[in-house]
Amino acid sequence: MNRDNFEKFVIQNDDASFDYPWKKSPKNEVFRHKDSKKWFALVMNVQKKG
Repeated sequence: MNRDNFEKFVIQNDDASFDYPWKKSPKNEVFRHKDSKKWFALVMNVQKKG
């Protein structure tokens, strides 16, 4: 599942929205409950060390 499909899945199956709260990490997003605005998921890029 890619990032776009994950976003669609969460939005369709939960009463949620997503946003990008960090200016220094514009690709990191959080998913929030629409009512409480509390976040329940974080999607971020992590560099592989090796």
